[in-house]
Amino acid sequence: MVTTTFDLIIYRANVIDGSGKEGITLDVAIIDDRIAYLGNLTNASCVAAIDATGLTLAPGFIDVHTHDDIEVIRNPKMECKVSQGVTTVIVGNCGISATPVTLNSTPPDPMNLLGEENEFCYPLFSDYVSAVNRAKPAVNVAALVGHTALRNNVMNDLYRAASDNEVTSMAKQLKLALSQGALG
Repeated sequence: MVTTTFDLIIYRANVIDGSGKEGITLDVAIIDDRIAYLGNLTNASCVAAIDATGLTLAPGFIDVHTHDDIEVIRNPKMECKVSQGVTTVIVGNCGISATPVTLNSTPPDPMNLLGEENEFCYPLFSDYVSAVNRAKPAVNVAALVGHTALRNNVMNDLYRAASDNEVTSMAKQLKLALSQGALG
């Protein structure tokens, strides 16, 4: 018998674990927004309960192609994602990212799709990580470094080929960003 009082128990859910196996009917207990127990919780106590009979409970979905780089800071509730079951977003897609960026003017196309000039305030990837951690978005964030961001930092004309020195400079910035937690 479980003696802990849970924040929430979801009773009789068809639990899908993401492994590809058929779902199994279980009770799921939550403490501090984390799964604390799976199994039969008929006699357990809780603050709130949900009867999920006939409903399915699945792991959160990963949105692998987003442009939410700045949105996770601007709007940390991320209702547009969590309302769809998305729990993780991958940002920095299509070669555009909010970091590492140092702007000398308005954001170049297509980086301007992410936000306004004043929102590109993360010259180091670690600055972006700190801002995301302060915002505490409702989704997990994994970030790619956009090649347009890197080119913007070292080139005055994004439409020409980069010189060897510029490529070396971009590679150094990318290596630093990767060491600070960038996904790729």
